Amino acid sequence: MNARVTERLTLLGYTAGWSAVRYLPDRSAYAAFRSVADAVWGRHGPAVRRLEANLSRALGTTDPQTVRETSRAGLRSYLRY
Repeated sequence: MNARVTERLTLLGYTAGWSAVRYLPDRSAYAAFRSVADAVWGRHGPAVRRLEANLSRALGTTDPQTVRETSRAGLRSYLRY
């Protein structure tokens, strides 16, 4: 699949998602985004690893548990807004 098609599908996905979310009760919408954030965080892909490297530096700690907990909270916050 070329980049243009991928971008178009991504845009359509976001548009459909936001159209559906606005009809959900707040509690359900927050739960859905929290689930997505947790799924992305659980995969520990390149974006999460980059976030954790940045957080480690910003927090001044290399404690894995602290960095992981903070990255999870950060992803949840990002997806919530």
